[in-house]
Amino acid sequence: SDLTFKQDPESNGTVIIKMMSDYIKNPTHRGFYLYGSGGTGKSTIMGFLIRCLVIKGFKCGFIHFPTFLMDLKKEIMDFLQTKKDWDLIAKTYYIYI
Repeated sequence: SDLTFKQDPESNGTVIIKMMSDYIKNPTHRGFYLYGSGGTGKSTIMGFLIRCLVIKGFKCGFIHFPTFLMDLKKEIMDFLQTKKDWDLIAKTYYIYI
């Protein structure tokens, strides 16, 4: 296998590997959610899972949640700024060009 992890008695790495292995063999649902502290290898492990599923012929997507939240915040802020601009225009009686 290409996946190795630190043998740490405090870690649940063995459990994660078992769950992923079972999921790769029989992906019965459309989603696999992994969470934990930053810098613990979640994205790497999910990349490995996606690679295994793609090799088996599945179409996969990956959402990196922190990046998704940053994009969402930007879109909301852009929308709010545009709304403010339109509100200002709507309150203006004359527009000089």
